[in-house]
Order: sequence, then C-alpha cells, then structure tokens
Amino acid sequence: MLRRSTWIVLGIFALLVLGVFLWQHYGKTEEPVEPTPTVMVVNEMVFDLGEQSIAGFRIVGADGSSISFERDPVSINWIVSDQPAELADATQIETAVGNLSFLLIDTKMTTQPPLDSMGLDQPAYMITLVLSNGEQIVLNVGDLTPTGTGYYVQVDNDPAVVVSQTEMDAVINLLKTPPLAATYTPTVTVTATNTPAPTATRTATRTPGVTSETELTSTPTP
Repeated sequence: MLRRSTWIVLGIFALLVLGVFLWQHYGKTEEPVEPTPTVMVVNEMVFDLGEQSIAGFRIVGADGSSISFERDPVSINWIVSDQPAELADATQIETAVGNLSFLLIDTKMTTQPPLDSMGLDQPAYMITLVLSNGEQIVLNVGDLTPTGTGYYVQVDNDPAVVVSQTEMDAVINLLKTPPLAATYTPTVTVTATNTPAPTATRTATRTPGVTSETELTSTPTP
C-alpha cells in the first residue's frame, strides 16, 4: 500500500503535467502577423513634356559627328536633315521619337556620384530635343552602368539617373547608322538635239591651159 507522502508526490506531478498540457494548448498567445509591406513601383519619365510633343531632335557624338531630324513642312513626315525626303526611313525615326517621349527612369540615386565617374563630365552623346512650342531640352548620355544594362543620363542640370540601355541604344544608333531607307538616285533627263551632218558639194573649176578636161574639187558644206 502506497504511503500518504507518495500519493502527495504523485498528485503534485500529475498537476504539473496537467498544467504543462493546458499551457501548451491554451496558454500561448497568438503572435501578431506583420503585414507584408506593398512596394509601389512608380514609373517616372525622364522628360516632363506636358502637352508638348517632339518636333525635332539632334544627336551629337563626342567625336563631333551629328545628325538632325525634323518634320517635312509639306508632308509632315520625319526626314533626315540635308537629305532628300524620299531617303528617310520614317519608321526608325518614329521609334526613336517614341523612345525619347516615354523614356523611363530605371534608377534614381540618392547620393550623386561625381560626374566624371558616370561619364557625364564629357558626355559620349548629347541629344537636343526641340518641342512643338520651340523649347529645347538637352539630354547628356554618359557611360554604361557597371551591370551594362543602363546608361547614366542627365537632363540639363538635373540630377543624373539611369535609363534602359536598350531604349537609349535605339536612339543613339541613329547617329552610327542613319535611318536611310534606300539608295537615292536622282533622275537625269537627257535632251537629244539633232545636228545635221556635213554634206559635200561638187564644184566644177576649169584649170587654165586645159581645154579637154574639167577638174572637179569637192568642198564640204556644213
């Protein structure tokens, strides 16, 4: 027969087991779940054109090469300056204009690096936009980013940002390979003129002292 003290120890042990059981199942408080923050990606454009549109633009390279684009005043089609209108590939030019009009900022830098570290102290390309109201905006294009997926660019004196390498290449490549649709050969009109061929006439002359024969000489007449 168990002693009284043994029953007391067993009772205390049972209470402890029961207490642990109840605490595990009912005593824990639910930890609040932190809501996952929502990241909003804002696609900000490089140019704030408002209601204006691009009426022309010029690309100048660091080596001094340049090319300009404007609209033909008659057909309103895009043309390459100093080239016949028939020569321009309007599709390529329109694509470049669209890329410039809706060029998005990929990265904004909270701390601005020195301009020379981004290639913006002496830009590789300078693109000047001429808007429909006559205003001009200058975009300087610097080096590629270390990842090679973007260019450092700067609008006028604004802070430098990073834009897509693909979209920017579609514009600056117009300087390297002008958008000319085909080889232009001017039509040459040749007017034929008829010049009469010279004719020969026979003139009879009498040689003095000769009575039996007549000497004939041919004199060309134009």
